[in-house]
Parts: sequence; structure tokens; C-alpha cells
Amino acid sequence: MRQAYWAVPAGKLEDQKPVFLYIFSAYVYSPQMAIAVRRLVQEFKRVSLWEVRKQWLEAGLDLKGLQHLPWRDAEEEAKAGRFRDEYSTKDLPFMAMTYTTTRGKTITDAWVEPAFLTLALPLLLGVKVVATSSPDPLYVSDQEFRETAKLDGPASFWNLLGLEESLRLQALELTLNRLLTAYSLHLENRSSPPDARWQALSGTVRDLATDVLNVFAIAQEGLRRDKRDPSREDVHRIWSYAHIWSKGDNRMQEKLKITQQLVEEYRKFYQVSPTESSHAILLPLSKALEVILTVPEHIDSEELILQGSGQLKDALDRRKAYNRPLLLNKSIDYTTQELSAIHTFMTTCVKELFEKQYKGDRALLQENRNRIKSGAEFAYRWLALQEKQAQQAAPEKAADGEAA
Repeated sequence: MRQAYWAVPAGKLEDQKPVFLYIFSAYVYSPQMAIAVRRLVQEFKRVSLWEVRKQWLEAGLDLKGLQHLPWRDAEEEAKAGRFRDEYSTKDLPFMAMTYTTTRGKTITDAWVEPAFLTLALPLLLGVKVVATSSPDPLYVSDQEFRETAKLDGPASFWNLLGLEESLRLQALELTLNRLLTAYSLHLENRSSPPDARWQALSGTVRDLATDVLNVFAIAQEGLRRDKRDPSREDVHRIWSYAHIWSKGDNRMQEKLKITQQLVEEYRKFYQVSPTESSHAILLPLSKALEVILTVPEHIDSEELILQGSGQLKDALDRRKAYNRPLLLNKSIDYTTQELSAIHTFMTTCVKELFEKQYKGDRALLQENRNRIKSGAEFAYRWLALQEKQAQQAAPEKAADGEAA
């Protein structure tokens, strides 16, 4: 009966894989409030996830940016609060009802939009939301459950994200940021505009759940597709994605930390312009990994470090002087300093990367080799940008100090 009021052709709604949203006002309970909430949600549903991503990025990956989405119609704005004193035939008393449909053919397509709405609506409207594929409400009142957002039987990508199906208010921000990170990476690198290719989202999420360094590997897929190098904005954005994705996961955070540490250590004795090729940027790391993967297995750690340091020093000697910052510093004994820096870097590669993270398993290291290099390349570009910004800010601070 309620489907008839929704003006859906007979037998057609099920074919569109609807996901129903049951929305409970957390403050004022009235049929008129249910109508108001449903109308607001209908406005919000018209905003595409492409636009959601754009607003989130423009706000510096701050969820407050979602408040500026163009989801309020000017005419509806003028009518705000002027709902007639009558019951809605499309809602249940004290509960707003709406549903989403998809043009795609998979369950993943069907759940992409409602998963976002279930997390975003409580933050934007102060409501509780239950999402389910059942046309019958799971709860009559929000008093029957304590959580703020509930997803009943979501698509598999939700579980791959490692997210709970029932969420309290304090967990929504972290969860929504994680969801938007996955959506944004997918839209940027694995879509074919205007087709978002949501049916492939599970693959994107599976890659991300496997290894935080896949954030960088996925980003490079898009850059290769577009045949371009990452811009400054790309580097900052992708680096931020990785930190959002790793938040709350000690293993992922440690992997990011080691990746950054490796690059910081080799930048002490080797630097090239961020505009150079990946091969040039990653030369020290590539050489270190090559040594670790090719030396005989009976070689112990200390010997491996020494062999790697020697081969890396030989490779460095074949580079231009301006690629070796310690060589350019005439105030120090560059030979001793350079050898010490190379040895420190090679020690981190062997002890922290190979033995600790990859358990001394060469096959596992080989399997992850490209991921490690993808992460290191973005780390290099990000550190180079940080250094450049610091250098540009230094004269300004000095000028301010003199003026004071």
C-alpha cells in the first residue's frame, strides 16, 4: 500500500534493489517533523557522490564541508517549517521513510549511496537512521535501539572496510572519513566518468584493507591512466588519504611511519627534483631492495647491511654531485658523513623493513616490492614539498622578526 503512495510501478521497485532508510528525529516527535525530515533527505539525495567528494576535498577533508553541499532548494528553504497539519501517507507516525534505488545490477551499487546517507544524515540533521533492504521497518521507535546509525545486511564492501554495522554517535566521524576515503580513491582512479563503476568498489576496498600502501598504488593507477605526474595537490591529498585510512590501526600506522623514515634517511645523502622520474626518485630504495632480494640466504644481517651499503655507495658515486647534499656541504667531512648516512638507511631497510615488517621472508618482500616503492615515492614528493614550504616561510619569519 505504501509503495502505491510512492508512485512506483507494480513489480518494478524490487528490480531496482531498493535500500530503505528509516529516519527518527532525536529531539521532536511529530508526524509533521517526519515529513520535514523526509523532504530534507529527498533534497540531500539529489546531490551526487562526485559533488560530495568535491566539497569534502575543498574543506580540507573536514566533514564540516558537507554542510555546504547544495542540498537545500531555495524555494523549499522559504517554506521551511510550513508543513500542513496532516499525516503523511508516505511515512509512519514519528518516523520518516525514504528509499534509494540503483541503475546498477549489483548489491554493491545498491548500497553505496545509502551507506553514505546513513552516516551523514545523523551528523547533518541530528537524526537516527536505520538502513535495510526490508520494506518493513525494523524498529517502531528510536527508543528500541541505542545506536545512532544501523546498517542491516549491507553489501560486502562494508565488512571489508572493517566497519561495525551498528554505530554510536562518537564513532560516526571516523567511520564516515574512512568511507569517503575509499569512495574518493575509487572515483579518482577506478571510475570512468560519468560512470562511477561502483560494482568494482569491493575490489578497491579489498586492496585498501590488505595494505595501507595500496592507497599510493591505487593513486598511481589513475596517474598512469591520465598519463601525468602527481601535482602538489595530488601529493597532499593522497598522503592525507593514507593517514585517514590508517587511523586507529597500529599496524598500518607503523608501516606509514617506516616508509617515511626510509625516505627521510636516504634524502640525507641523495636528493633529486620531485619532477624527475620514479626511477631517479627511488634509486636508493630500489638498490637496497635489490640487494636484500638477491644475496644468498645464508648471509647474516650485518653482512647484508655492509654489502648493501657498499653497492649503494658505488651507485651514488655514479650520480651527479648536485644529487649528493653532503658532498655539496664544504663544512663537513662528506665521505665519513655520507658513509654513515648510507649505513643508517641500509640498517633500517634490513632491520625494520625486511626483518620486522616482512619477517625476513624474501618472497613476501618481493610480493610487496611495488607497494613499498609506491609509498616511498609519494613520501619523497611530500617531504620535498614540506621542505620547500619551510624554505619559503623562513625569509618571511625573518622579515617579521626584524620588523618587530
